[in-house]
Amino acid sequence: DPKWLGKLGLEYRIISEYLTSGSEDFSKLSQNLKWKIHAYARRQLTWFKRFKEIIWVKNINGASAVVKNFLRD
Repeated sequence: DPKWLGKLGLEYRIISEYLTSGSEDFSKLSQNLKWKIHAYARRQLTWFKRFKEIIWVKNINGASAVVKNFLRD
């Protein structure tokens, strides 16, 4: 059921809308998915930035250093 799929997540909702619309423009679906996922990620980052206790790292080495410091304390 498309309504059930829509409740599972963003990608499922977009794909089920595409399948039920009868459109055959796959490039439009692909572009829509990319844009909506990017917009969702931006909203997540905005939400997470409110929490000052989060330690942001740039790569795996930075993450390893943060974890080692945490485990030492």
